[in-house]
Amino acid sequence: MIKNVIAKVSEKNMCPVMMFIFLVLMIIMLSFKVNYEIDETCSYTFANNVESGVIDFEDGIKYDSPSTVFLNSMAVDPSKRFHYSSVWTNQANDVHPPLYHAFLHTICSLFPGTMSRWYAGSINIICSLAVLFLVYKLIGLLTSSRRSTNLLSFVYVFLSGGVLPTAFLRMYIMAMFWITLLSYLFVKEVGNKRSGWKFYVSIFMTSVVGALTHYYCIVYTVGISAVYGCCLLTGRRWKEVYKFCGTMFVAGGISYVIFPAMIKHMFFGGRGSEAINNLSNLSDYGQRLNGFFMRINNSLFGGSIGYILFVLILGIFYLFISKKWSMVRLCEKFKRTKGTDNTLVIRYMILIIPTVLFFGIVSKMAAYEIERYMSPIYAVVYVWGICLIWKAFSIVFERRILNQKQFWTVMCAILFVITAGSWKNHGTVYFHRESSDLLEKAANYSELDCICSAFMLRLMRYSHAF
Repeated sequence: MIKNVIAKVSEKNMCPVMMFIFLVLMIIMLSFKVNYEIDETCSYTFANNVESGVIDFEDGIKYDSPSTVFLNSMAVDPSKRFHYSSVWTNQANDVHPPLYHAFLHTICSLFPGTMSRWYAGSINIICSLAVLFLVYKLIGLLTSSRRSTNLLSFVYVFLSGGVLPTAFLRMYIMAMFWITLLSYLFVKEVGNKRSGWKFYVSIFMTSVVGALTHYYCIVYTVGISAVYGCCLLTGRRWKEVYKFCGTMFVAGGISYVIFPAMIKHMFFGGRGSEAINNLSNLSDYGQRLNGFFMRINNSLFGGSIGYILFVLILGIFYLFISKKWSMVRLCEKFKRTKGTDNTLVIRYMILIIPTVLFFGIVSKMAAYEIERYMSPIYAVVYVWGICLIWKAFSIVFERRILNQKQFWTVMCAILFVITAGSWKNHGTVYFHRESSDLLEKAANYSELDCICSAFMLRLMRYSHAF
């Protein structure tokens, strides 16, 4: 009876249950946050400070409360609520587009004169829940059963690479959502003989808001558009090619009209020039590729990619030794599959090629070798990575080396190892718990006066608790 109940439950849509668990985990992660990086404080200052995008002191002023100077810079002035022109101005003077900060300013404007981690955290939570829903839908398009879709989606809920980045209060989770949504729109469209206006409107809007959230979204959009465009060309769908190219060109033009400073940011500003210089210097490219790959491997696959490949190779070797496989049979099977529906292959190509291009380009152009720059593609990489692992193990082991029950037991064990390994290898960098002792000492002296110099101000920008 219990076995039948489990079987029935596993065939149901478990996405609502996953989203609830994911919500609870994200709230816990944000609650564990002790301190904040300068970039996280900049999220608030660039969103809400009308005068400038930085925390600043007025000369010769005595502040009776230590929080006053931060609230003046990071909270919305009650008389400047919904003041979006300052958001555009601040971001034009910064290195990022303005959409994320406009959303944050909207939320903060509902609570003027106050500060909370939950204002920016709510954006991350909503976007992450939407990403999880898209992960579930994408896995469903790549796998053949509701049971495997539920299982593989559940693993994402508990991965450190899925839940921990929500504790970083910047625009990268929102960028992840736009990239995952764009991927889903393209993958879902594969197999349709003719694309309707809803598809073009959807990719147009997603491309625009992605470009206005983070410029790395443009890198991904160009890559996935090139792959999809090639699919249209090989299918001789000429009218679709014209419509698609026109849509994407208009999306780029509208993005520029909305935020003209993006051209300066990408090609002539500080970060833009730095990115171009990084791309032209190949001396450390191998080191960067390895560093970013290890971060993806650790966060999404528990550092186990090498072990998984080793087990697959052993399985393949056993099949050849035991004569359950042979090159002649494989070649004959390949010939029989030629000319059949290749929708699944195209779907994998649309997911894999853009993320590989993104990985190769961003690894080189990124300002620093840190996780945030790869996090926008985390969900998409997880989807095609875990689905390929599942498919490969199914082809090699299921009903050849293991029966179905044994196969599911082994796969559940592998997925558990992946999940546990992601937490062991990832760490809790976004909590900044290492500064707990310093904050406790500062609280003990909070009633005393101090003199603040420009040097002290720079230090406080890097170490501040809301």
